[in-house]
Amino acid sequence: MYDVSGTAPVNVTNKMLLKQLNALEKEMIVYKAPQEKHVITVFTDITCGYCHKLHEQMADYNALGITVRYLAFPRQGLDSDAEKEMKAIWCAKDKNKAFDDVMAGKSVAPASCDVDIADHYALGVQLGVSGTPAVVLSNGTLVPGYQPPKDMKEFLDEHQKMTSGK
Repeated sequence: MYDVSGTAPVNVTNKMLLKQLNALEKEMIVYKAPQEKHVITVFTDITCGYCHKLHEQMADYNALGITVRYLAFPRQGLDSDAEKEMKAIWCAKDKNKAFDDVMAGKSVAPASCDVDIADHYALGVQLGVSGTPAVVLSNGTLVPGYQPPKDMKEFLDEHQKMTSGK
């Protein structure tokens, strides 16, 4: 849905979804770049090969100034084993360590908390996520699939130029 009352059309749906995305910020597993130039939100699944590949290269993304924020998107559904394990990760005391461990093939102890993976999943569906990894840029643009660190950096730099008019 667009608001055309101003000088340029504004994607109202996108703005609403970005609000929902930012509302989940406290639940995200974040790998912050020391010299942050870009922030991406990645909908991930622990059973996804390309999600593993992306995570294995986290140091490279971060070194290029890309902060990665994860939300859960269990592709097999909300009642799957992957969803239960992802819930345990998101409820762990140290979410980053739990996520690193699972992505390295280790298991994580079951845990429960107020995090509702269904909220992550529903937002992903609303944003158009149909597979993982799915990258959401700060303006709500969805970039499906895996991008190697250097390609992602080039894409983000170019996207930033286009959207800022520079």
